[in-house]
Amino acid sequence: MQADHAQESLALLVNAQLQSNNEEIEKFQTQQKQLHDLQKILTKQSNLELTDLTKMMTNETILKKFRRRMLVYGLLLDAIEIIGIILAFYFGKRGNDIGVIASVGIMLLVVVFGAFKLSLNYYKAVAYVCPHCGHTFVPSFRTFIFAAHTPKMRRLRCPDCHEKSYCLEVGR
Repeated sequence: MQADHAQESLALLVNAQLQSNNEEIEKFQTQQKQLHDLQKILTKQSNLELTDLTKMMTNETILKKFRRRMLVYGLLLDAIEIIGIILAFYFGKRGNDIGVIASVGIMLLVVVFGAFKLSLNYYKAVAYVCPHCGHTFVPSFRTFIFAAHTPKMRRLRCPDCHEKSYCLEVGR
């Protein structure tokens, strides 16, 4: 407190801590709202009949198998990409520009087409459940592609309640 500008330094520290606390409070409030929304869905879904639960579990099992198969195809596309890069380097060292262009071009075509096909197949296999109202829906392919997502959720706007949030992915 004896140093020059000590009061201003202390004020900066206090303001920084207040800002940090406000950010934490906001984060916890968002999490709390999401938990309340999830609780509403779980309450609604507790009224489901046994056949509905069986269907949901079967769809989830099918979706898990589908994801594993997608992983294998994705790894195959990675291998094709690596082979294309290796061939491009090989042809480049030999001075064969046509070989470089051909290997990169073919590799890009195969990988882009394969990634598009994988994305389209995944889109056709999933639907989403709104955490606010419990409505199950399928977004447009464009929305599906460009939406922020985690491995099992995608940030979408529900066509029923019009809330935008991370929606749970379920099998169709």
